[in-house]
Amino acid sequence: MVSGDIPECGSRGCDSDARRIASQKLPFIVPGLGSTAVAKNNWEGLAVGCAITGIPLTIGENVCGMDPNCVVEDGQVTHSDDLEWRVKLYQDWQRDGYAGTIVQANVEDTGLGVQEYALKKLGIEIVELKWGQDAKDIGGEVKIKDLAKAQMLKSRGYVVFPDPTDPEVIEAFKRGVFSEFERHSRVGMVTEDGFMDRVQELRNAGAKHVFLKTGAYRPADLARAIKFASKAKIDLLTVDAAGGGTGTSPWRVMNEWRMPQVKIYSLLYRYADKLANMGEYVPDIAVAGGNCVRGSGIQGTGNRCAVLQDNRHGTRANRCCDGREDDRQSD
Repeated sequence: MVSGDIPECGSRGCDSDARRIASQKLPFIVPGLGSTAVAKNNWEGLAVGCAITGIPLTIGENVCGMDPNCVVEDGQVTHSDDLEWRVKLYQDWQRDGYAGTIVQANVEDTGLGVQEYALKKLGIEIVELKWGQDAKDIGGEVKIKDLAKAQMLKSRGYVVFPDPTDPEVIEAFKRGVFSEFERHSRVGMVTEDGFMDRVQELRNAGAKHVFLKTGAYRPADLARAIKFASKAKIDLLTVDAAGGGTGTSPWRVMNEWRMPQVKIYSLLYRYADKLANMGEYVPDIAVAGGNCVRGSGIQGTGNRCAVLQDNRHGTRANRCCDGREDDRQSD
């Protein structure tokens, strides 16, 4: 059974030469919990619970960038109280080497060298690339009411509007003409060569497992994500549907933009199946995005559920969050 391989060897089995996802006890992942207050305020309980039960927990975007105590030298992170605390808390409660923390990165995190810092100084082994903010095709926005903080964020590479270093803007803010700045994250533009180079950079920096998370974009971009993931032989691809969202997603973005769950999951299966039938590498796949899809063999919550691949035996197992399995022969 494919499921028998999961705790020790990942979904491809112990006799496979392919790269494997980290061993875990349950077939789902807690997704990116980044710099928002709700993520930080609940981190302790989530980290301890996930570590004890052997579930991977993802540290989301902008944690170092928004950390006022983060040390940045020559444009690169050398220390972050917040990131170190999150990683260490999970590690202190981790049992028998199962699962681990995953460090995600968006455009600004990549520019600051957050993943390299986590790999080389914090003992992180799993990193995740991110296409888009919150896996949606938007940039994340945060309101900043402090001038010094707005200037700090601009110095760390974020887009801050209006420009907090402009003397006229500074004077207007002090006079009360406006009361807050906006910090925006960029939506990354991806090329095949750039993606391949970045995956190799992370492996050279010590990453044992490289993941990619993408979102509810147009079908061509979903196909591009799966193809790039196949060519780079990454370990896990997560596809986030339009449902669900995060602290920086407006309700319309969370619920109405782009592709609904059932449609994107259907395309995902078709694209992955086509690659498998061509004899090409298919990474392990997880899905995310809001409500459960009843009766589909894939059940999602805010967490990610693994859609496990075993192309050697011509079978797939959709491993659901409630523990059910649905084994099917490939067409």
